[in-house]
Amino acid sequence: MVSTFHQPPPIDLSQGRSFSKRQEALLVDLEEIFLREGFRALTIQQLVGRLHCSRSTLYDLAPSKDELVLLVLDRLLQRIGRQAIARAHQHDDPLLRVHSYMSTASVALSSGSQAFSVDVAAHPGASRLFQQHYRFATSVCARLIQDGIDQGVFRDMDARLAAEVLYAGLDRITDPDVLRLTEHTGSEAIQQVFDLFVFGLSKGDGRRRSAGR
Repeated sequence: MVSTFHQPPPIDLSQGRSFSKRQEALLVDLEEIFLREGFRALTIQQLVGRLHCSRSTLYDLAPSKDELVLLVLDRLLQRIGRQAIARAHQHDDPLLRVHSYMSTASVALSSGSQAFSVDVAAHPGASRLFQQHYRFATSVCARLIQDGIDQGVFRDMDARLAAEVLYAGLDRITDPDVLRLTEHTGSEAIQQVFDLFVFGLSKGDGRRRSAGR
């Protein structure tokens, strides 16, 4: 198994903190609210009312709304990253590893609303956080592709460039506006992007090796 799997992402805003059960529940509720509605228009007072907690309870989690948002988003991205790695671990086939790793993250993130996507793009800190996690994920994908090349399963190519192309395609195709135009679900769109990618990645008959078919 690739050594990259054992390297943690270069960010952890929790910094090893342990949260109480009540705090964990609040963080889960905040994540659900942010994914469904976005976060820029929400105030601390509104969150206090909706979560039925005190301001001091939220400030115990983070000293400001911006830092609270980043904490929630970082925990979301860390969890998605762990899930993607765990699913990639389930396969020996290099193609299935790449598919599992990349599609797990893309499907999870495509569950967020358009308001959430807009708020992430417009918030400098959140945008930087996502880009840092994306860069890490692309590095992992590049290593997975390189493993496939080394095993003779994938054709010889620049693994990092291939990973960047795949990630860019998945990021674009899971945009809510694009999904509406194509009339596909996120998972259907991801499968089609990956099918296209397989033809350039695999040796021999790409369709025969298409993941999940």
